[in-house]
Amino acid sequence: MTAMQTVQDFIDATAFEGFALATVSPLVDPHAARGILDLRFNEVKVQLEGIEIGGAAAREALIRNLRPLLFGAAWKILDLIVEYALNQAHARPSYWRIDEKRARTRTGVVAPVPFDHDIWARLTALYAGTVEPRHCLIHRRFVFTPAGDMEQLADKAGNPIPNPNLTAIEQDAFCRVAQRVAAILQTPRFMPRDRLDIVASLDLLTAHHGHGPLGGGATARSPELVKVDAEHGLSGWTVDVAGAKAAAQKTFPGRPYFDVEINFPRTGFPPLVGRLEEAPENSAVPIDPSNLPAWIQP
Repeated sequence: MTAMQTVQDFIDATAFEGFALATVSPLVDPHAARGILDLRFNEVKVQLEGIEIGGAAAREALIRNLRPLLFGAAWKILDLIVEYALNQAHARPSYWRIDEKRARTRTGVVAPVPFDHDIWARLTALYAGTVEPRHCLIHRRFVFTPAGDMEQLADKAGNPIPNPNLTAIEQDAFCRVAQRVAAILQTPRFMPRDRLDIVASLDLLTAHHGHGPLGGGATARSPELVKVDAEHGLSGWTVDVAGAKAAAQKTFPGRPYFDVEINFPRTGFPPLVGRLEEAPENSAVPIDPSNLPAWIQP
């Protein structure tokens, strides 16, 4: 095993943990219903798309029973992100002991992806602030309550640690943070909707990172989808992004973001899917299927 030097090293080292978290507690529920607003053909159609699944109660019970292990998997992901960041900033890539990494986060670690200062400061402080719960999970002791909380954590001498408890809600938020940061590291892009999700989770973890809440977060969900037709003119294809945004906000008030599906009528071109909130707000935004803008996925 090599030192954590590349993104591929990180992917290889966290493959199992990432798979476990994505399987048991995915960032976005693939079965959740979402609205579809179809603005094609000069008419408006709204529908709700979803998949009915059984066993919801059994799945919740599984999550409750596995929650401490999921926290452990998420903590390893965050631990290796910090290690990757340290190795990017130092000439000598190496393994770092946990106490070394914790000390470094308290003096400043350069972010490995384009996080703003408010986000990265909270992430590194969250890492430092959850070292003791991690130790209790791995090789000390704790009490797992019926509600899913981790309580009565102790130091290596067996003495109670003041106020280190991790509630079930905090554990779930921690898992979301780790998954989201890992996904951003692998892209590497930090999109507005990613920030909304991270903020929502970090604001639930203020007791562990010690910074105040940022506010304005929104937990990731299946975005409503807006379907539009591109129009072809003398200068090429254009999309009425302003009209699509206005119609989406009117139909689905309060939603922070939307996906957009752009169709090219009578061409055989496959539809393009993008992030509507990142597109230029204009009634005739140029769109070239052979030279995609940044707001088109992936």
